[in-house]
Amino acid sequence: MKEEKRIRKDAIDKSKSVIMGPVTEHLIPFFPEFRYNPKDTRFTRFIRNSRGFCGLRWSG
Repeated sequence: MKEEKRIRKDAIDKSKSVIMGPVTEHLIPFFPEFRYNPKDTRFTRFIRNSRGFCGLRWSG
């Protein structure tokens, strides 16, 4: 029974991490310290690899 609880807790913790990554990735551009316009940000599925492109929203 203890092993099952440990396994379930581990699964829940990993699930939380997987969910929080994209949530955080999409919130960071709206923090005042973020130096790019949030509309100019494109995400690459990895929080440390999101990119800001100056003036991107004006292209096209």
